[in-house]
Order: sequence, then C-alpha cells, then structure tokens
Amino acid sequence: MVYFFLIAPYFLLIVSFILGWLRKPSSLNSFNRSSIFISVLIPVRNEVENIPALISCLDSQTYPRELFEVIFIDDHSTDGTYKCIYNYRNIDTQYKLISLPDHVNGKKKALWRGVEASSGDFIMTTDGDCAFGPRWIELMADCFVQNPQSLIIGPVFLKDQRGILGQFQCLEFMSLIASGAGAAGIGHPILCNGANLAAPKSMFYEAADVYKAEVQSGDDIFLLLELKRKGFEAVFCRNNEAVVETETKKKLGDFIEQRSRWTFKSRYYRDLDIIAVAIIVLATNLLFPISFVFALFNPYFFLDIIILFILKCFVDFILLFLVADFFHRKKWLSFFVIHQLVYIFYVSWVGIFGHLSTFSWKSRSQISGKG
Repeated sequence: MVYFFLIAPYFLLIVSFILGWLRKPSSLNSFNRSSIFISVLIPVRNEVENIPALISCLDSQTYPRELFEVIFIDDHSTDGTYKCIYNYRNIDTQYKLISLPDHVNGKKKALWRGVEASSGDFIMTTDGDCAFGPRWIELMADCFVQNPQSLIIGPVFLKDQRGILGQFQCLEFMSLIASGAGAAGIGHPILCNGANLAAPKSMFYEAADVYKAEVQSGDDIFLLLELKRKGFEAVFCRNNEAVVETETKKKLGDFIEQRSRWTFKSRYYRDLDIIAVAIIVLATNLLFPISFVFALFNPYFFLDIIILFILKCFVDFILLFLVADFFHRKKWLSFFVIHQLVYIFYVSWVGIFGHLSTFSWKSRSQISGKG
C-alpha cells in the first residue's frame, strides 16, 4: 500500500491543473478591443505545399485587415516556398517576406529577424504547416487587451488523424494543452507552443537573449521561462475559436525523434515548476513497470498495480474530459485507456533515454526549423 503515498504527488498535481482549468477564462467571445496593430510572424522552410492553405486562413480573418501585417521569414527553403510567398506578396502588400542571409539559419534566428522587422505593438507567431479559424487574430487580440502585460498562450491541437500513431499523438497533445492551461491557471505556467503564441513586442525584446542562444530549438518554452523569470505573467487563451491546428508526425521514427528532442532540451531548463512536474510525471509512470517486475515474484503486487492504474486514469480522465468537452474533441477520449497503457512505457522510455542520449541540433529537425 506504500505505492499510494508514491502516487499522491501526481494526484495532487493533476487536481491542481483541474482547478487551474476551472478558473475564469482569460478570453471572452466578445470584447471592445482597442485599435491594436498586430504583426503575425511565420518562420518557414520547405512549406510550399502548405502556403496556399495558410494564406487562405489569413485572408479569412475577421480582424480588420488594415490592423495587421503578416511577415514570412524564409529559412533557406529549397522547394519553391520563397517564390510561392513572393507571388502572394505581389498581390497583397499586407504580406511581407524576409529571407535569412546565408550565414544565418534556424527558427530562433528567423523569429528574431521577424521581430526586428515588425511594425506592430503586439506580435503573434505560428508555423507554416498550421491552420486556424477566421477569428484567430481577433480572439488573441481580445486576450491581449485584457492581459496587456502577459504572454498569451494559445491552444494548439493536432489535425484529426486515423491510425494508432495519429490517435495517440492527438490525445497526447491534448494532454499537454490541458496541463499547460491548468498550470497557467494557477499562476505557474510550464508549457506553450510557438504555433500559437503572442506577446507585446516589448516582451520579445525583454527576452532577446533567448533568440541569440546556441541551443537551436525551444524558442517558445525558453521565451516563456525567460519572461517568467523576469516576473511577467502568462495566460491561456481559453477559446475554442482561437485554436491553431498543426500536423501529426506520419512516421514512428519522426515522432520518437521529436519527443527525444523535447526531452533533450529540457536539460537546459532551470525553472523549478517544470523540473518538479517532470520528476513527478516520470516517477509516477516508472512506478508501474517497476511494480510489474516485483509482481513477477509476488502476485499480490498485480492488485496494487491495477488499483493505482485506475486512480491515475480517474484523475487524468477528469482533466482531459473538461478540456476535450470545451474544445469539442471528446471523440479522442475513445482511445483513452489504450493511450494510458502505452503512455506509461512511452514516458518511461523517453524520459530516461532522452536524457542519456546525445542529440545533434543539426539533425533533420533543425533543417525543418521546427523546435
């Protein structure tokens, strides 16, 4: 029964996220916003297939066109991305295009060039493979008006995918959004995603060192941590029309590589909130395979494993149900039990070997410019 004491920190952690989620939303459906000029920064590399759909999303925005600009920063594309955007730019001067010099590369450097070239007092970021609804800019602007000195964390989900790997990624991504929103709700933000992120331009300059650091990836998390360290708040834009959708990884190898990359960069984190959450989550998931080994020698341990698994599923399901219901993604929960079983071994594997392994930032992930 001692295991019940070991799982207690995880139980309390998820309960705190639930309470954070249930707090008053940071963004309303209607708000009398000021006339804010907004700069939308989009670093791209080899996204020619996605550019037309992305621009279609931008063209459909309800926010007044005279009050926002879109700055594409091309990171040495070789597939015609630059020419594709250039053609749109000739049609609509609202779209600006910057090309990184030969000696400069990477998503961080691209974003910083965009910040320097921007004219808006409020900056939003997204990626080249993303899609969003017509009220995206409008709702993020509303959230900014209500929280003018905060980092605005927007919701990011994966596009619906069939197949075990796609469904697993969708549910895992939703769990990250749930945890990030809950943590921000209790005043201890730990997660954000550059595919839907916004802040006053002045705050990007406050965190300028993030974009000049040698670590190529992590522009979003390191921005959050730097601003948090300097005393700025982060709020979650809780609105189901402010969602940005991005693609899943199609191959298992790409998925594992991305998660290992996330784990690798975590060794640079110095934030106590993130460290505490990582330890609690890893320790709780390691508890199950360790207990299983003991159960091979003492069958009574199997009962403890089952009870602990039910308790973990219970509290996880409450958090995920609240978020899935709000964002109209309850169908993903049909994969919940299988996800929980796989997640235990997946987190244990990635958590351990992701830290033990070495990772080269000159891998394919850096080439794509994705953190």
